[in-house]
Amino acid sequence: MPPTARSRKAPGLLVRRTRRHDPRTVVSSGVPRARPEVAAVHAALWAASDKQAALLLTMPVQQRLTTADRIGRALLDVRRHARRRFLQAVVLDLLDGVRSISEAEFAAECRRRGLPRPARQVLRRGRDGRYYLDVCWEEWGVVVEIDGIHHLWAPQVVADALR
Repeated sequence: MPPTARSRKAPGLLVRRTRRHDPRTVVSSGVPRARPEVAAVHAALWAASDKQAALLLTMPVQQRLTTADRIGRALLDVRRHARRRFLQAVVLDLLDGVRSISEAEFAAECRRRGLPRPARQVLRRGRDGRYYLDVCWEEWGVVVEIDGIHHLWAPQVVADALR
């Protein structure tokens, strides 16, 4: 909320005031609220850890609530913050196609080891429709599927194996 607004306490509600309030970033239909990309950047700045901050930027892109490009533009408004450079690196990964924390960690390990930049979220068409490959090095015929917890569910295990 803007610094001048009056707030009330309520159970389960955490009120955050920001110096970065800009009326143009407010969605005015329904309950007034910040646009998803602005809310994501603010949440990442207030996060308890870098990993939590990365998650808070990644989730709205993964859920298609906003785009990495919009988050990047919202992050440009942050002039000074201890976490700014880290968040810029997260946005660069998102712009490169990373869609989960596990994929971001994999990308960091690839960079650390000097591996060439792979293609990400490569669309393929199969008998059962279309699907995306998380990481792909076409020239070497190497594909990496980065499994989150949902990949342990029985139907997903079979689908992953068939892909």
